[in-house]
Amino acid sequence: MSRNLVSQYLNEAHGEGTVIKINTRPVYFLNKAALCERTKAEDLESTYDSVEELMREAAARKEKIVSFRKLVGHQESLKQCVEQCKAAITYPGIGLPILLQGQTGTGKSYIAQLTYEYSVEKGILDKKGSFVTVNCAEYANNPELFLTNLFGYKKGSYTGAEKDKAGLLALADGGVLFLDEIHALKPECQEKIFLFMDKGIYHMVGDNETWYSAKVRLIFATTEDPQKVLLKTLLRRIPILVQVPSLVDRSLQEKRELVHEIVPRKAGRSPGRSCSANWPTRRWSIMPTPATSENWATRSAPALRKLICAIRPPIRLSCICTICPASCFRAEPPTAS
Repeated sequence: MSRNLVSQYLNEAHGEGTVIKINTRPVYFLNKAALCERTKAEDLESTYDSVEELMREAAARKEKIVSFRKLVGHQESLKQCVEQCKAAITYPGIGLPILLQGQTGTGKSYIAQLTYEYSVEKGILDKKGSFVTVNCAEYANNPELFLTNLFGYKKGSYTGAEKDKAGLLALADGGVLFLDEIHALKPECQEKIFLFMDKGIYHMVGDNETWYSAKVRLIFATTEDPQKVLLKTLLRRIPILVQVPSLVDRSLQEKRELVHEIVPRKAGRSPGRSCSANWPTRRWSIMPTPATSENWATRSAPALRKLICAIRPPIRLSCICTICPASCFRAEPPTAS
């Protein structure tokens, strides 16, 4: 390959924003994603006049934005998801509503939480702004209770309403409201949030004369096909659809990193300390306690180690969390081979 052709390709990559160009003699081109990951810096520019200027900039921006770096796969399978969430939450005004769609156990709730943390780190939201989570499945058979909790109610609006109570929208004012399992809401409930999504105003239950307002960024999540379970009029109001890939579609390295994070946490340990670089050789044995089932009590430690380290594609993160209760594990020091 000729020098001119290589230079052409590198300059095209620079134009696309995937590499950093240092205008020295000779000119240097560096992979932007790899450099940001290595230096723990965020939002580096695409062009610098010297290596020293680049390193000063990287040091100045180091560790300021750490939220999404906690997400396993943020530079790989989940990179597109992260970029969509960043773009939506930083959109001028009160951001753009986000719909996270993916299988159970793929990390939708965690991504929503990290999106909120990112907005606080960037100074878009004040630290006083709250991250409020609602599991809509709890209100599947009681839409009236959902609307009461969402909008709040006035004293005397129904039997037992002895005083005014602010709703979830008021609690999330200046922050993020995360509506998980949004598909569980009945169509009439979905319709009730249209006005708030359009204008940011609402009525409290029992007060149809006073308009209340709140500046809330909305994030929704569903495990179902949005086109089948959500009203078309609701989908039109959610411009950002984030497809969270299943764990089957993620790389073997990502799956191992997920177990590296999840298993120690379920055992009540810090992932960063209990699983060091020798993680693949660490042995996890089963403790025969009353909390363990008969099957687990009889399973051998090598079989469990093989299960965790191999991580066959059909095993999902939620399954690992379910079948590995904290009482089942005891970390033992690596054995010499």
